Amino acid sequence: MPAMAMPTSVKMLIEIIVVGVVAILIYMVVRWMIVGAWAHEAPSGWSYPSDCCGGSECHKTPCAMIIDHPDGSVSWTGILFNREMVKVSRDASCHVCVTHDSAAGASRIPHCIFLSPTM
Repeated sequence: MPAMAMPTSVKMLIEIIVVGVVAILIYMVVRWMIVGAWAHEAPSGWSYPSDCCGGSECHKTPCAMIIDHPDGSVSWTGILFNREMVKVSRDASCHVCVTHDSAAGASRIPHCIFLSPTM
């Protein structure tokens, strides 16, 4: 039996879908190049640096929850951030970037903490 030809409307629909998928992929690559490797934005609109954030680890936190230590490190809810992890926030709020290691149970791994410039 000879194969049936695909209707023109179906071919056009497939082309539109392929072009849409390619456009989304291009957008994602360009955004990754500009913003960083899937970093996301703080609520005030500035982007967390990609070396601190892989996409969902960072969030705003009350500055009162952060404890300063004499050596320049800080702690937040029992997690210690060494001096190299401490950064200045680009807004008046404090932010923390922590991942959860499911292989180690409830272990939380610190990446960065952003302190308000007014602290």
